[in-house]
Amino acid sequence: MFDQTPHIHHHHHFDEDVTSLLHTILKDNKLIMATLQDINDAVTQQATVEQSVVLLLNQIVQQLKDAQASGNPAALDAVVANIQANTKVLSDAVAANTPAQPTV
Repeated sequence: MFDQTPHIHHHHHFDEDVTSLLHTILKDNKLIMATLQDINDAVTQQATVEQSVVLLLNQIVQQLKDAQASGNPAALDAVVANIQANTKVLSDAVAANTPAQPTV
C-alpha cells in the first residue's frame, strides 16, 4: 500500500539583505538594552545620592535643635558654619554634574 501522508518540504533561502538587517536589529537591540541598564544604574545611584542628602538635612536639623537647646551661641555658629560648608559642597557637585545647555 501507498503511504498517503503528505510530505511537506521547506526550502530556506536566506536573502543576504534580510539577514544583514536582522543582525543589525539584534545588535541595536543589545545596544538599547545596555542603554536601559545604564539608565537603571544611574537611577539607582541618584536614589542613593538623594538618600544621602535627606540624611544630611536630618542631621543638620538635629544639630540645630541641639545647639538651640544648649543655649550656647557658639554652638549655633558652628552649625551655621557647617551648613554653609555643606551648601558649598552640594552646589559645586550639582554644577559639576549638570550638563551644559546646548548653544543654538
